Amino acid sequence: MRVAAVQFAPSFTISTESSARDIQLTNFNRLQTLLGSNPADFYVLPELCLEGYSFMGASEANQVAQDVSKMGSGFRLTLDWFQELSISLNAPIVFGFVRKEGGELFNSQMMVFPQEQRPVVYDKANSFANDHLWATPGYDRPKVVDWTHIRPLGPRTQTSATFTIGGLICRDICNESKADEELYQKDEVDIVAFSANWGAGGFPAASWVEFAKDQNCWLVVANRYGTERNNDFGFGGSCIISPSGKVHCGGLKFKEDCVISFNIEPDAEYQRRRSFSKSR
Repeated sequence: MRVAAVQFAPSFTISTESSARDIQLTNFNRLQTLLGSNPADFYVLPELCLEGYSFMGASEANQVAQDVSKMGSGFRLTLDWFQELSISLNAPIVFGFVRKEGGELFNSQMMVFPQEQRPVVYDKANSFANDHLWATPGYDRPKVVDWTHIRPLGPRTQTSATFTIGGLICRDICNESKADEELYQKDEVDIVAFSANWGAGGFPAASWVEFAKDQNCWLVVANRYGTERNNDFGFGGSCIISPSGKVHCGGLKFKEDCVISFNIEPDAEYQRRRSFSKSR
């Protein structure tokens, strides 16, 4: 299965020149072109990839917030755009967005699928920087799902492998929940889709490599780059990290939109992880 970490810097949606919706659409069109020209079986996009990160309060974040309960009901949410793109590309897509529920806002991540499989939503648990100005920290552990990748071998033959996949958002790489428990346990998942807006600094971050090794899983790091209001995300840096800690970053271009992809195949530890995950 070819997985793709998408590095992307959105135009910030709070502007006096264009509506937030128009800026989101422009960002989405850029992403659609980027994904369409880089075929893969599974895509991971950065944190808040259509909106930008640097909201100075709830009134700003609320302008781009999405109500998941209205997905697919004719409101044409940005969530629906990604669902349709997933179907078009025949590949799951994981992306960050601003979620609203009741009177609360969350820095969230969604996983959408091309098949009739319910989207999976996760709320960032460990706030950082501007999150403190608008986002309610998530309390629940990430949901994990089984997804089966089918690969044609010929006109009438195919092979398949089922992967257990979960999500994670930026500072949650510390693997701690608000309930003082680990977000993930070792051998629980095959792949973690990691949507980040990582601050400027060393690449790859030691915490990324340590997480992949500690959890014995693949970590797909989709990061952004550039500056935005009070935040400096540096030159970016996205990659795919194996359970052994080996970092794959072929195709990476610092301070540019790009796609890093790598073929993940079931390894010697695959069946053991699969057996463990069924107990969750």
